[in-house]
Amino acid sequence: MTLRFNFSVDAIDILHARALINDTIHLSASLAVANRPTISATRSLGKHAGGLINATAIRLQDIEIGDDETAIFSYLIVNKHDGDSAFLTWLVNLAKLITETGAKAAGQKKSLAGIGAAIGAAIGTAAVPLGGSALSIFLPLFAKAFVILAPGYCDGPVAAAVHSISGAELRQAFAQKTDDHLGTESPVGCGHTSHYRVQWSANPILLGNGGRLMQSLYGMPPSPDSLEAVVLEIGGPNGKQLVHYSRRSDVWIRGPVISTTATASASVIQSSYGPPKHAGNFELLALEGTNVVHYVRDNATGTWARGPVVSAKATGPPSLIQGTYQGVSSAPGNLEAVILEGTELVHYWRDDSASSYCRIRWWR
Repeated sequence: MTLRFNFSVDAIDILHARALINDTIHLSASLAVANRPTISATRSLGKHAGGLINATAIRLQDIEIGDDETAIFSYLIVNKHDGDSAFLTWLVNLAKLITETGAKAAGQKKSLAGIGAAIGAAIGTAAVPLGGSALSIFLPLFAKAFVILAPGYCDGPVAAAVHSISGAELRQAFAQKTDDHLGTESPVGCGHTSHYRVQWSANPILLGNGGRLMQSLYGMPPSPDSLEAVVLEIGGPNGKQLVHYSRRSDVWIRGPVISTTATASASVIQSSYGPPKHAGNFELLALEGTNVVHYVRDNATGTWARGPVVSAKATGPPSLIQGTYQGVSSAPGNLEAVILEGTELVHYWRDDSASSYCRIRWWR
C-alpha cells in the first residue's frame, strides 16, 4: 500500500544558546525515498535567545511512501550571524546529500548501520547514527567549513539528525519525536554549550470526510457534557480504520477501533435507545466500500457492536438522525438515514418497533 505524508520540523526548544546573546538560526531539512524525487527546504528563523519556537519551522509536503519503502529524513540547524546565499546553498546541498545517500542505501536493503556508514562515507565523517541526535558526528564536518562559518561570531551547528522510517511503520503508528541535541563548548566570549530540543513529525495526508464530532450526554455536573469524535485514520490491517475518541474533563482519550474496513468517516448520533437509567446508545452508520453498516455502542456496557448492512449500493457517506416518527407510541423515534446510491439519494428508516431497516425511495 502506498500513502502520502507530510514531514515537518514542528518546534525548536532552545535550552541554551551557542552565542552570548542570541543565536541566529538557519534550518535545512530534506527527505528522500529511493527512486523518487528528493524534497528539501531551507529557512532562516531569525534571532532567538532561548525558549520555544513553536510555529512549524519547515514542512515537506505530499510525499508518497509505500509500505515496503524507507524514507530518510534529515534536518540540520546552524547558528550563523548572517544567512548569505552561499551558506544556505551549502546547507541545503548537505542535507540533500545525506538523504539521497541514505535512501539509496535503504533501497539496497542495507541495515541501519549500513545506511549510517554510507552517509558517513559520502560526507566525509564517521558512520552517522540514525534515530536521534547526530550532532557530535557533524561537528568535524562543520569545522572544515569555517570559510563559511565565522568562529568570531560563535557560528556553528546546534542540531543535526537523520531518521529512517518505513512506510509500513508510518501507516501503523505515525512518527512524532523529540530529539535532544547537546552541543560542544562554544568559543571563549560566546555563550553556553548549546542545548536544543527539536520536535519533528510525519503525518498522513488526511482522507476526505476524515472525522465527525458530537456532544454526548456523558459528563459529571456541573461540568459540561462530553464530546465524542469518530475519526477515519490511516492504519490497521486494511490501511484505514474508524476510531472513537472521547473528551472527558478537557482531555481527549483514544477509544476502540470501531471498524477496520471503513472507507470514509461515519455519521454518528446519540439516540434515546438503551436501557433505563443509562445514557442513550451511540448509533453510527459507516461506509465500507459500497456497504453502509449500522454500528451501535451500548452505553450501559461501553462496547461497540456491528449491526446489519443498511445499503449495499452506496456511493457516498451516509447521514443519520433520530426522528420523531414512532412505530408505537411508547417507543423511541425511528432512525432515519439518507444515502447516495449513484445518482439517486435514497431514504432509509428503521421502525423502532422492528429490528431491521425498512426502505423508502425518494426519486430525484
